[in-house]
Amino acid sequence: MFRFLWLVLFAGCSTSGLEEKLEIDTGSAASSGTPDGAGSGPGGGDGSGATTDGDCDPEAIDCADPACASLCDADADGFVAVTLGGDDCDDADAAVHPGATEICNGLDDDCDDAVDDADSSIDPGSQSTWFPDGDGDGVGREADAVRTCDTSPPDGHVATPGDCDDADPSVTEGAQWVIDDDGDGVGAGVVEEACEPPSERHVPAALGEDCDDADRSVYPGASEVCGDGVDQDCSGADAVDCLPDTCDDASAAPWTAPGVYMDDATGLADDLSPVGVCIPSEAAGSDVMYPVEVGPYEVLTATVTGDRPAVYVMQDCTDEATCVAGGSDAAVAEVVWYNPRDVAQAVTLVVDHRDSGGPYTLELSVTAAPARMALEPADSCADLLPGLALTTGSYRYEGSLVAYGADFTPDASCTGYAARGADAAVPIRLEPGESIAVDYTNAADTSVYILSDCADVDTCVVGADDTFGGETESLALTNTTGAVLEATLVLDAYTGGGAWELDVTID
Repeated sequence: MFRFLWLVLFAGCSTSGLEEKLEIDTGSAASSGTPDGAGSGPGGGDGSGATTDGDCDPEAIDCADPACASLCDADADGFVAVTLGGDDCDDADAAVHPGATEICNGLDDDCDDAVDDADSSIDPGSQSTWFPDGDGDGVGREADAVRTCDTSPPDGHVATPGDCDDADPSVTEGAQWVIDDDGDGVGAGVVEEACEPPSERHVPAALGEDCDDADRSVYPGASEVCGDGVDQDCSGADAVDCLPDTCDDASAAPWTAPGVYMDDATGLADDLSPVGVCIPSEAAGSDVMYPVEVGPYEVLTATVTGDRPAVYVMQDCTDEATCVAGGSDAAVAEVVWYNPRDVAQAVTLVVDHRDSGGPYTLELSVTAAPARMALEPADSCADLLPGLALTTGSYRYEGSLVAYGADFTPDASCTGYAARGADAAVPIRLEPGESIAVDYTNAADTSVYILSDCADVDTCVVGADDTFGGETESLALTNTTGAVLEATLVLDAYTGGGAWELDVTID
């Protein structure tokens, strides 16, 4: 600049003077070998490449120069734009740069050339979760869930989880669970919903709420101990007027009077099940024992209405072999028992169930016996129930052989004649020294005999066939074996049979 001014001012002077002036103004520069203010690097300076006058040349941006920072990192996110040799793929967005969190927004947030779902490092919290719905019920299973940036689910997926059976559209919600602290199978406390128990201590909440989850003997459905001050079955109070559900309870209870009783066997224990003794099918549910006194030659009749009930009469509550009559049915069970003796008998009437019990109605009557009791003998040995055996006492029965088969066909060695018609079987039991006397009358030509083994007609021990149709056949037998004789009394006929009358005395 100074050189230019001097040339203008002294344009009209002699050349010797001008040369002298130039030498004075440029002497120091000449001695250094470079023009004044010039550097060896871009933009001048000391040769390091940085400018020293605070300006950044847009035509020659040097991003090592702090003065160029606003041009090199326009969004001030600390990363240089790709166009200027850096790696910020969007220098207009401070949220986009290497190391940023990839989220669902349609942008390459971390500048790794992968966008949204295509980026394995995407933040799953920004994605939507979709659940496979195999049964099309609108609720999916949590297993095999997928996450995407899509705003609508992929084919075969839904937004709602929790299907516990994804093959059954009728099943969606999970079960409810509670913790069982005392290990009695019933829990209490916070209810959790899940397809499977959250832990080994969880049990289904549907079992009820344990009113004392620190006592294993207390839970809904537990056997209630009458009058002990503890609410074992979580009914809300200790039972003080209890049904006799054990033989001990029955022996201590007063006689049950005839009448109608509406009771509930829910939660009571299963103490008895004399299947094959006096009832044909198993009664494996709750039972209630009613002590009943039946007078000489009286008839006990009991009808129970409930859920798969059974009802039977026990001569000794503690011995199932002493069950003497019984019945069971899907809804209404009935038992009829006749006291054949001239003294009153104390028996236990048991109301049983083939399931867990529940409410029931008992109708009980004790009446004088009719002139003859109706009897339906067994049609074959397979139908015999030993508990129904005739024992000490006097019996007057009536019935019919119509619809009975011909199961017993002894030869003439038993009664003197072969029998080929309808027949029926009645079990009998004679104590040592006891005798039985039988009078049997049938409109058809009949015979009567006793088998020591029901399944073998060759074991006939006594028989009678001394009359023709409509007349009475009689036989008698004394047990001289020294042991109890359990045998079968067979009522036989030569034709189809018909109405009959039977008188039996065992003494």
